[in-house]
Amino acid sequence: PNAANAQATVTLTSGPLIDVCILEATSGGVLTRNGEGTLLGSEESGGSPGTLTVVALGTSPTLTFQAPSISTPGGDSTTTGEIAYSSIGGADQDYTDALSTASAGVLLDTFTVHGRLLNDDGFLAGTYQISTVVTCSQ
Repeated sequence: PNAANAQATVTLTSGPLIDVCILEATSGGVLTRNGEGTLLGSEESGGSPGTLTVVALGTSPTLTFQAPSISTPGGDSTTTGEIAYSSIGGADQDYTDALSTASAGVLLDTFTVHGRLLNDDGFLAGTYQISTVVTCSQ
């Protein structure tokens, strides 16, 4: 008997690769006053930073931190705010009051975000907040 020749074709294809970025503010921070009464900050004794977790699929993402916005008691028009951040993946931003960007060095990264409010005249009684909006692009 003759052996029959067999032929097979194997085709390998890939599906579409979709870039996905998920941001989760995992904790808010706490601002406390310095000894001189001219700074409220997350790095002062009793303060704590906020944290942001980044989970990405596809390519490593770039995060954009908007200029910080502040909320102060009525009548306070001289307080200014700044943020700083670092990440496990290597991002490092000194305090700034402007928009900034950071590359997440890995597809899973955690950012530590510090904030501070400055007022050479001291602070009025009331509640103070600083925040930034973070977006992700790939």
